[in-house]
Amino acid sequence: IPVNVPDAKLWADTDGQVVMSVCTPDLGLTEKTYTTRQESRPIEKEVLLDGAWELAAQYPGVEAVSHDTGTLLKITCRHGQPVEFRLKKK
Repeated sequence: IPVNVPDAKLWADTDGQVVMSVCTPDLGLTEKTYTTRQESRPIEKEVLLDGAWELAAQYPGVEAVSHDTGTLLKITCRHGQPVEFRLKKK
């Protein structure tokens, strides 16, 4: 599966599903100081996969939408933490 996002990792599992992890180190802070009381903001990432895929379960902040000949994943990242989820072929 070609993935064109530098902060996404993808690997196959033994049960035929694919595990994907998406992360962004950007905290979405608007205040650019050494320390801040400002909370990190959610950052939306989109990943377009070739082929028809669906989420193997429900994952908070992850949505899979059919898109032309592929599948568009919409992932909400926050606090610089990775979002990990499983995909399976439709």
